[in-house]
Amino acid sequence: MAIGPGDETDGLKEQVRAIGRSLVLLILDSLVPLPKGPFLRPLCLHGIAEEQTENFALRIEGRKRIGESINT
Repeated sequence: MAIGPGDETDGLKEQVRAIGRSLVLLILDSLVPLPKGPFLRPLCLHGIAEEQTENFALRIEGRKRIGESINT
């Protein structure tokens, strides 16, 4: 399969979008203070892009430091 001139640009745009989403979520996450006392914070995920797996693993580790996780 040949790669057209727009294919590389589209891939770069998608990488920039993924990084942007990760940064926005990281910033928003740091701005929300943790409640005092017990709380439940849902984490809903529909899919993780391959280039986001390292960031995802870091976020999950951060969640484990905050509190206990339950699986639905």
